Amino acid sequence: MTRMLVLLVAITVALVGCRESAQTPTATPENVPQIDIALEAEATSVGETVLIVTVTDATGAPVEAQEVRLRGDMAHAGMMLVQEQTDSGEDGVYRIPFGWTMGGSWTVTVTVVLTDGTTVEDTFDFEIDS
Repeated sequence: MTRMLVLLVAITVALVGCRESAQTPTATPENVPQIDIALEAEATSVGETVLIVTVTDATGAPVEAQEVRLRGDMAHAGMMLVQEQTDSGEDGVYRIPFGWTMGGSWTVTVTVVLTDGTTVEDTFDFEIDS
């Protein structure tokens, strides 16, 4: 009886682990806009700058966003992250004040919330001079 119970539990665990996720993606590959980010020239050294996020669709047409959020993380463990956001832009271009607090390797995660609620995210790496 104990063997049957153990076998039944093992089969149940295996079946639960093999099922597909019930979560639906927030966007399909066909309607995910292309995200581009660029920095002004003085942005590659420690200090205040502006990050420019350009949101376009697959044809290169500007896409209006409800909100654009930035999260900057350094490669070093224990460093404080930098977060900024904006809800205004023009023609798919969003200018967001941002502070490089230390020189080194940074990863900036850009999260774009479109007007229909779809969320699109991408990451970009930067080397910042001290």
